[in-house]
Amino acid sequence: MSPSREQIVEALERIQTSDAFRQSERLRGFLSYIVMETVEGRGDRIKSYSVGLEVFGRKQDADMASDAIVRTTAIRLRDALDRYYRLEGQADAVVITLPKGRYVPEFVCRNLVPAASPHSISINFTSIYHRWRGPRAIPVMLGFLLMLLLIGAAAVIYALSRQAPVSRSGQLPAIVVSQSDVAGDDSGLKAFGTLFSNQLAEDMVSVGAARIVGPLNSGPGQDAVARQIDTLGANDTIISLDSSISGGSDGVSVHWRLADARSGVILWAGDDNSVGAMPQNATSLAELVAFKIMGMDGALPILLGRLDQSDETAACIPNSQRLIVVYADDLQVKLRDCLEQIVRDDPGQGEAWALLSQLYTFGSETEFSFGRDGDVLRQKASDAAQKALDFDPQSFLTQQALLMDAFARGDIKSFDATSLDMLKKYPGDPNLKVRIGARLIRLGRFEQGRQLVEGAIRAKETPNPGDYLSLVLALYGQKDYAGALDMAARGESVSTYLVPLLRTVTFSAMGRSEEAKAQLEKLLALRPDYGNFVYRDLLARHVEPTLLGRMIEDLRRAGLVVPDQ
Repeated sequence: MSPSREQIVEALERIQTSDAFRQSERLRGFLSYIVMETVEGRGDRIKSYSVGLEVFGRKQDADMASDAIVRTTAIRLRDALDRYYRLEGQADAVVITLPKGRYVPEFVCRNLVPAASPHSISINFTSIYHRWRGPRAIPVMLGFLLMLLLIGAAAVIYALSRQAPVSRSGQLPAIVVSQSDVAGDDSGLKAFGTLFSNQLAEDMVSVGAARIVGPLNSGPGQDAVARQIDTLGANDTIISLDSSISGGSDGVSVHWRLADARSGVILWAGDDNSVGAMPQNATSLAELVAFKIMGMDGALPILLGRLDQSDETAACIPNSQRLIVVYADDLQVKLRDCLEQIVRDDPGQGEAWALLSQLYTFGSETEFSFGRDGDVLRQKASDAAQKALDFDPQSFLTQQALLMDAFARGDIKSFDATSLDMLKKYPGDPNLKVRIGARLIRLGRFEQGRQLVEGAIRAKETPNPGDYLSLVLALYGQKDYAGALDMAARGESVSTYLVPLLRTVTFSAMGRSEEAKAQLEKLLALRPDYGNFVYRDLLARHVEPTLLGRMIEDLRRAGLVVPDQ
């Protein structure tokens, strides 16, 4: 029996407000358009071209045959609908599906009597044998065995279809699962957290797209995490999964984070809720989180699977090592061009917009350092950050883009507020601490920024050489010149004009004029005529006035001609 128009519209509204769709404006718009066009009798008009025009705002002369946004969003929509009906929509009487290869949805009324699944099929072989004894037994049993083989093959295909690609080492990535942290001493909440952690690990194992280690206790259990990491190969991709539980009898929230286990960089974060702190809710919540992490459109395939594609656009999506501050000018431009192509192909990629915003911010600073106008890129950074906020407001990368953009625009009040919020929300990300600490140092808050950066360096297994450059400026500001030179030596492998700039002012402040002049020559080789725009460069970086004045005087003592401003 086909559902009525009213039933379909009611089903659509229920899906639109679900967790699977609530935060994706693009999926809601796509689904609403194809459903309403179909129920109004215009299903034959739903084509890639019409969807591009009506849903994604493409121009009438757009070449939708080469534009992947409709196809990729349709894949995501099918996955989201599958997730919805497996979790939140289990009791829905009307099922909306999107057949592969088509954009016209189908609607069916379903019988809510639980159906057998590949995991719950029970077969009474004895009764079958007694019923079919005699001459008919052999062909019947052969047919029955063939049926079992087909079921088994289908199960294998289903399992393989859910697996994420392997990591670049050729091995499945390893995910180290820690026991959930629980806020407070509520025994019921602690029991919920334990059940959630164990069930989450089981659900992730069942998908089979990663090697699961844990769950391990947090706190002292981190030593166990380190030991587990040591047993894995040096080239293996290792991701830690941490979660925290809060709430009570009326509802429970879980905040989870994926991080690079070696560097500590937070790669992904999410929040999910369950009504009622009951065991069955812990089980359903664990399944929801497992799907968000390891499902076809989950965090793991995005972080690993799409990175391992061979085409150039996919290669620019950063992995854990590319989420750090990008100092190299040529790498900035390459990544920027690549991400611009991605958002042209698929404007709804919130995280790509967020990364692009940060690269625009870095690019604007580079432009100012050459004496060029960086305001165009700075405005692009603000626009991209807003796009990221529109499409993916909860993303860690979106919040980081807003943080960087606020500082670049000189909105220090917003920068401070966002910094405090992010440091509370992501206390384990050392690279976030470096970014915030480096900017606090520019503002003249030397000790506060220095503590953040030094803490981040201690937390990393392999610190980024660029991390030390922030400490050079802090130590120079505190007049610890020997310490500044030591940090400059640790960061000298970074390809940036900042290394000779910071060494020039430090040697000059120490009265070591010959060494200061030698560094000045290196600086001018990278930034010719730097004296004419040094003020603009440092002001664009929001270097505190007193610190800026000291740097200008030390540059002049080293021999740089700097006109009065």
